[in-house]
Amino acid sequence: MKTELVTAPAAYPITLTEAKKQCEIGSETTHDTYVKSLIIAATAKAEQFLHRRLVTQTWKNYLDVWPLGTSFKLPFGRLQSVSSIKYKDEDGNESTFSADDYIVDIQSEPGIIELGYQKSWPTGTLYPNNPIKIEFVCGYYIGSTWVVGTGYSENNIVMPITENGLVYQAGNVGTSHSTEPTWPLTIGDTVVDNDITWTCLGMAVPEPIRHAIKLTISDLFENRETEYFGISSHKLRTFENLLLPYKLFGGVF
Repeated sequence: MKTELVTAPAAYPITLTEAKKQCEIGSETTHDTYVKSLIIAATAKAEQFLHRRLVTQTWKNYLDVWPLGTSFKLPFGRLQSVSSIKYKDEDGNESTFSADDYIVDIQSEPGIIELGYQKSWPTGTLYPNNPIKIEFVCGYYIGSTWVVGTGYSENNIVMPITENGLVYQAGNVGTSHSTEPTWPLTIGDTVVDNDITWTCLGMAVPEPIRHAIKLTISDLFENRETEYFGISSHKLRTFENLLLPYKLFGGVF
């Protein structure tokens, strides 16, 4: 299985401010560039362990043949949507497999593409190299904490003041109310906040994953070598223990 990144995430699970607080740096900016690099490294470490991609991003997945059964899994978990399924015939002519012929299961982990009722995969000889191309969006959502009396633009994403594991997207330009709304807990449901309508968009990056990344950042900040000399040390399993409940198994990475 071959994958190709199309659109990288717009942000990382941990902000620079959060990372500096974890490292007890304060407001000084001397270390900002270095800490930013640690956020990238720590996120990559977590993703490698989890077999996931953590924040919304677009990928292409290539297959050599159509599945023998009626479904197949997509890598990286937290499938948000499938943009297209395209394939090339033996002459290199590309066609699009109709979205009416398959079902996208975003509830399963990892996500699944399932043939529709009485539908079948295309027939004919395929191109010899990566003939089937699935473009999809995956990852958790991230957003800023909702603030009273604040102007928001359409499509802005927020999290409740008391986090509930979900994020909400503004459907229009407006200003938030002086009191926090009662956030719906079902994806797709809406709530009116003064003159803004928020829609429950999906899952935020779970806090245990974020905490594991922060632990790695502070470890890397304090320990900038690969070896200790003359110092006794003991490795804690906190990183693995925090991430293990979210790790994907089954060979679809």
